[in-house]
Amino acid sequence: LTVTLEVVRFIQALFINWDLDMYHPETDTFATARTSNLNEELGQVRYIFSDKTGTLTRNIMEFRGCSVSGAIYHPDDLIYGQNELLINLEKGGDSARDIRHFLILLSVCHTIIPEYPSEDDGGGETIYHASSPDEIALVSGARSLGYAFEKRTPTWVEIKALGRTDRYELLNTLEFTSTRKRMSVVVRSPNGNIKVYCKGADSVIFERLKRDRATEVMRRRTDTHLHQFSTSGLRTLCCAMREISEEEYNEWQVIYKKASTELHEREKRVEEAAELIEKDLHLLGATAIEDKLQEKVPETIDALLKAGISIWVLTGDKQETAINIGYSCRLLNPTMELLTINKDSKDETWDCIVEYISKSDATATRSKQHMAVVIDGATLKYALHPDVSEDFLALCCRCKAVIVCRASPMQKAEIVELVTEQTGDITLAIGDGANDVAMIQKAHVGIGISGQEGLQAALASDYAIAQFRFLTKLLFVHGAWNYDRMTKLIFYSFYKNICLYIIELWFAIYSGWSGQIIFERWTIGFYNMFFTCAQPIAIGVCERHYSAETRLKYPILYKLNQDSFNLKSFFLWIANSLMHSICLFWLSFFLYGSGVVWSHGKEGGYLVLGNFIYTYVVVVVSLKSGLETRTWTFFSHVSIWGSILLWFVFLILYSYAYVYFPVGQEMLGIAGLVFSSPVFWVGLVVVPTATLLPDFVWKAMEVPEFETLNVKMRSFDEEKGKLRKQRRSHKKGSEDLHNLGVLQAIDRVRNFFAAKEIGNNKQQAGAMTEADMRNSSGDTFNPEDLLNLQVNEDQDEQDDESSLGREENLNQMGTALVVRSIHVRKEEVLYLDGLDEIEIG
Repeated sequence: LTVTLEVVRFIQALFINWDLDMYHPETDTFATARTSNLNEELGQVRYIFSDKTGTLTRNIMEFRGCSVSGAIYHPDDLIYGQNELLINLEKGGDSARDIRHFLILLSVCHTIIPEYPSEDDGGGETIYHASSPDEIALVSGARSLGYAFEKRTPTWVEIKALGRTDRYELLNTLEFTSTRKRMSVVVRSPNGNIKVYCKGADSVIFERLKRDRATEVMRRRTDTHLHQFSTSGLRTLCCAMREISEEEYNEWQVIYKKASTELHEREKRVEEAAELIEKDLHLLGATAIEDKLQEKVPETIDALLKAGISIWVLTGDKQETAINIGYSCRLLNPTMELLTINKDSKDETWDCIVEYISKSDATATRSKQHMAVVIDGATLKYALHPDVSEDFLALCCRCKAVIVCRASPMQKAEIVELVTEQTGDITLAIGDGANDVAMIQKAHVGIGISGQEGLQAALASDYAIAQFRFLTKLLFVHGAWNYDRMTKLIFYSFYKNICLYIIELWFAIYSGWSGQIIFERWTIGFYNMFFTCAQPIAIGVCERHYSAETRLKYPILYKLNQDSFNLKSFFLWIANSLMHSICLFWLSFFLYGSGVVWSHGKEGGYLVLGNFIYTYVVVVVSLKSGLETRTWTFFSHVSIWGSILLWFVFLILYSYAYVYFPVGQEMLGIAGLVFSSPVFWVGLVVVPTATLLPDFVWKAMEVPEFETLNVKMRSFDEEKGKLRKQRRSHKKGSEDLHNLGVLQAIDRVRNFFAAKEIGNNKQQAGAMTEADMRNSSGDTFNPEDLLNLQVNEDQDEQDDESSLGREENLNQMGTALVVRSIHVRKEEVLYLDGLDEIEIG
């Protein structure tokens, strides 16, 4: 079983890697499975943790505005109309000084490496390369405002400020880290003054501003502008500076050098040294950059929510920005109630969480999709405290979405670890940058996006994809298929072994418990090695529960079979295998009788009976795999009929192997004895038929009597496949409408719907007049396209996971009315209740 599982998982991983539909030409990237051990876990995901930048968005930033010296500048003021910023710069005064320092900061406070186009390439503007696209957007924005970054060396940077070249000596660079959330440079300006330029998140910059009335007024104005930018979905950074004396710098330089050369806790010492100079800052303003959503992100998130997956977005952006992006990507909707948690202490955080839990209990009938938790990074450290984390998780699990703002990489990892350990559900983390690696490694399934921020996340992940939208195919198609395949493979492997080996127990009753075995030893060993090895591999590789198109169209199918690998199903398979082993042994034993199975009156030994039973076992377990197969392929036929044929060929060859090799002495001539017996051939028909008859009856009764959503959707999928094949060979034309008898069929279907009283919406689906059909028929008539009607139903998904069937429905799905035959009877109409899908066969 272990070898079979590994072989199947490896082949499944190859299928994922070969899926050309998941190729992205911009990044020249395919979906890549870096491990084969998690293929089935892709079909059980309950929680998805996602970064925002580069994961949901394109990570291609564009400078969209700024706030300088208390004045806000929109794109209309900077790009499309008169450049108000430069006009205010020319006016002079305190505002002009702040504007000049602001533009200098954007030009020198970064780690960008410039690339100069050669004259052979036609020259052009300098190309910027950086580890973060934010820096490129800011420096490009400064260039469009007249302050262009030109050159860099390890000791200086050169900028062109309104046509004048200035060189700034780089004294120190305090790099950005996820803990510091800011970056600073210490430079000596052309006039010899030493300045500290700092940019970072508003929460850390505001804490380091000097304390005076003018700064407080500036901070409030800037904070108002930041809120405006954030509500527009823009990413924001604050900019500040201070000028220091030569003596102060020299004293600080000694401390910084000592911290930089420490052997122990170097990072901590450097941060402490940076705190000494990043203080009493003068606020210059703030920047706003736009990061647009990736292609089909809203549709992808909507599908994931319909599949019953809770999505947690963990981002470093401001709360307003994160909420706005949440609405843009359909993670949030106007009907959702936002549970915002912004507190300054552990007790206040706990009280707020308990209040929200009580409120949600009072409205227990409300669906999960109507609530979402929004929490910032400062409050999150209290929510993750051991005394509060249990209640915090309970609240989040009641919601369909969670947004965490200003979260550090460590906090992201802690959240994923909390959900993974406490819920026991399968979690998936997806990100694109180095700051997402910890989160990706904490989840059960890690997915990296190879984008603008390098390959760190992709290399640390289990699967690498090019864009977020490919997640639906990875989960709904490959994940669901592989989970269903592995579930059936494991159950079938137990089944086929019990069918054979438990027969030894029944034989022991008649052998006096002497330990005598009824089968020859080599045939026992070859049972799993040759005669029943292809069937589970065919199931694990070729089996498909619904087509890829159907799974992508109906995300709810992902949730239906998530719990199919359970004890109930396992024991049903075990009971079925025990019953089959009983039938196989005692029916064969009854047919064999006293052992006289030839007309000449001679009797056979125990090996004759054993080979009778062994043959019937191979036939039964092979046909059983066919009964459980939903998608028949060439390999499915080879695995079933080829295994049966292989046993007969082996029995013939092995029966005479002892003539040429010293092996199988007791099997010498056994094939002639078996095949010459009429009882064997009668049993070959009777025993497998009688053994599998209950299974056939159950399969036949399953559709009309126990028709579930699964069965309906599978039947619909099969009928749709048949329709597609017929339409390939069918000649399309304007006269086909009359020749096929479509109008008569539509009248009968309309009458059938009226008789059943299935509802106004479904009556409208069949209420197309004869004139409408004739007018809509053209040279390229397509029955399915002609009768494709859209009916939107607003239904809430129920919280109770066990209430499947009619309660599980698809929101906002179209009604496809397909006419395939002029002979329509009531029993030929398949109506999928709750799915609004109608097939006429």
